[in-house]
Amino acid sequence: MIIMEAISFDQLPQAVGQLAAKLDRIEQLLQKQSPPPKEAKDDIVNIDAACKILDLAKPTVYGLVSQRKLPFMKKGKKLYFSRQELTEWLQHGHRAVKDDLETIVDNALFSTKSKRRGR
Repeated sequence: MIIMEAISFDQLPQAVGQLAAKLDRIEQLLQKQSPPPKEAKDDIVNIDAACKILDLAKPTVYGLVSQRKLPFMKKGKKLYFSRQELTEWLQHGHRAVKDDLETIVDNALFSTKSKRRGR
């Protein structure tokens, strides 16, 4: 091994080679220590994880789901949530979910038809 302070011009290529080999070993060690960055995919979580994300009790989350105030998915008897949608819901406050929007549209259409019949 060449000592860095006493490198001559002739020894420079060998010293650079040793440095490159050490850098490769350091990179390999770092890659083994830290897990690869998580892909930016939309995680689907269960009710327990949703409670942790929202910092709410399970009955509260069930209540928000039954009132259609919280975006959710249902497969059989199980509830699932999008981590991204829950985060957005928290950041932006209450956001109308699909069912809320359908109810609003239905009510608007119904009230328009009722007014026309009464003429």
